[in-house]
Amino acid sequence: VVIGSARNFEPVYDLATLLKAVPIIAEDHPNVEVHVAGDGTQKEYLEKLTAELGLKDRVKFVGFLDQKRLADFFRNIDIYVSTALSDGLSVTFLEATACGAFPVVADIAGNRFALQAGLEGRVFESQNPRDLAAKLKDLLQQPDAALQTGKKNSKIVCRSFGKHTVVDKMIEVYDELLTSV
Repeated sequence: VVIGSARNFEPVYDLATLLKAVPIIAEDHPNVEVHVAGDGTQKEYLEKLTAELGLKDRVKFVGFLDQKRLADFFRNIDIYVSTALSDGLSVTFLEATACGAFPVVADIAGNRFALQAGLEGRVFESQNPRDLAAKLKDLLQQPDAALQTGKKNSKIVCRSFGKHTVVDKMIEVYDELLTSV
């Protein structure tokens, strides 16, 4: 099973929480890998933390990915994790989910909005590696169900958050604003 995250290596995205959850997950699931895409000011800190936690063989830093390579990255992970402390409706979350990855995300407003729109996923308490690990371990007990949900979620993202749907909604709101002036 491959867990992936694709956020910039900045404090607001709190990737340390994911790294700290990995040893807890590995207790019961020794074959789990974590792939992390991105770059930023915390790169050295995160690489050092990975080494300190003894995760060099389990965590792979793949660097910054352009749009095409990012889509491939998302298609090759099973579970998408976002540990962001603050975010709106995350395009990265939607892209990963559209590619079939099952979302496990921090309990913040943007993520709750996406899940209330019909997507299925797991939510964990921000900055809590133990809660994240518990959600992931529970999910790893039923990997086939997560795979099926990932496929269903992909269809929902394409239908509810696809370019044409969003553009049509923007035009509708714009027209309403123009007629109300």
